[in-house]
Amino acid sequence: MWGSFFSGGKDPLKELGYEVLSDSQQASSNPRSIWTILNGKKKATGDLVTIFSCQTDAHINLAKGALKRMKTLRHPNILTYLDGVESDKAVYVVTEKAVTVETYVNELKSNNNNATTFNAEDLLEIAWGLQQLCRVLIFLHDDCKLSHGNINTSTIFVDAKSCDWKLGCLEFVQSISEDQLNLPSRFLPSCQRYEPPAGPSKKGTNSQKARDIWFVGTLIWEIFNGNGATSATSYRQLGSIPRPLSAAYGELINTNPSLRSSFDKLIQSPYIENNSLVECLLFLEQIQLKDPGEKQTFFNSLPDKVDQFPSHINERKLLPLLFNAYEFGSSGSAVLPTLFKLGKRLSDSDYKKRIVPIITKLFASTDRMTRFRLLQQLDIYVEHLTPAVVNDDIFTHICTGFTDQEPAIREATVKVCF
Repeated sequence: MWGSFFSGGKDPLKELGYEVLSDSQQASSNPRSIWTILNGKKKATGDLVTIFSCQTDAHINLAKGALKRMKTLRHPNILTYLDGVESDKAVYVVTEKAVTVETYVNELKSNNNNATTFNAEDLLEIAWGLQQLCRVLIFLHDDCKLSHGNINTSTIFVDAKSCDWKLGCLEFVQSISEDQLNLPSRFLPSCQRYEPPAGPSKKGTNSQKARDIWFVGTLIWEIFNGNGATSATSYRQLGSIPRPLSAAYGELINTNPSLRSSFDKLIQSPYIENNSLVECLLFLEQIQLKDPGEKQTFFNSLPDKVDQFPSHINERKLLPLLFNAYEFGSSGSAVLPTLFKLGKRLSDSDYKKRIVPIITKLFASTDRMTRFRLLQQLDIYVEHLTPAVVNDDIFTHICTGFTDQEPAIREATVKVCF
């Protein structure tokens, strides 16, 4: 597959230290992107990655431009670039492991044994994803003065590590001060039906922003209704778009570009702004800006809220944020009730992978309340501690409790040792 890349038949991915996994051999080109998306891994570590491959002559220059953008654009919600290589005949871009939003939302539905609708947890998660998408597009437009040019369910991705939504496929990115240089539909006929309708003639910055805004509207429509739209008029029918999102959605697809909504207004829609998962994750991301009273109120209510959230979001996104809140947000032992509640839902292997490292770091804390609560609740997590972890990472810290100046900690230390 890769032999034509360099003379001598060298495999460019092996030269970079990556290989394509066998489950990628039947991968096909995405009709709304110039890339074939392949599953791969880094040979040295075994870490899973996503490999974007372009070997179509008509798309090579676009792919080279995308590779350059991936190297230089950095944002938490842009796919993390790992490596890349190019020649006159092919371009490969290696990123963190991710799947398209189209694949991801279809998996959400299939997990519910329903191919057409989302459950309440899914709706919470999609709102978080749209909030992240808005943030990165605001960054792209306002800070970088760039437009994406081809936003759809095949060019937005969800990473495997934390389920964050991220921009990818940067081949049509350009300055917002210029007219659209390369229309996606010119290279990808499947994109024609997603083009915004002809409105009042506008050039420059507002025109490029308006195109991206329209595309976010069509992406929302496809998330909730599938890819059955045949023309711009199809998007006037709300279908399964949630009612709290409907007003903001309608402003995104206004036929007059100058009247389309901003991403700030979309974030302020009831569907996103009044979403408990969005509120929770934003609070934890901004924990260092919160005062002690706000933190106390938040952590007191959090254990009850997490029952509403998708389990994979709790494990991959919420747990790391909880630890960050402890380590960098001066949240102390307030994180422990939620931490232990989430831990009960994990398998033993996941508990050892996700919770035990946090517990060992918390035992090293000088905060007495944290250590006291850890000692009090030892029976909750002790079965997940291996002898090596106890001996190497915990026992020394427990022993300091025998001479602690606080009687309660001395008493709790004695109890756990018998």
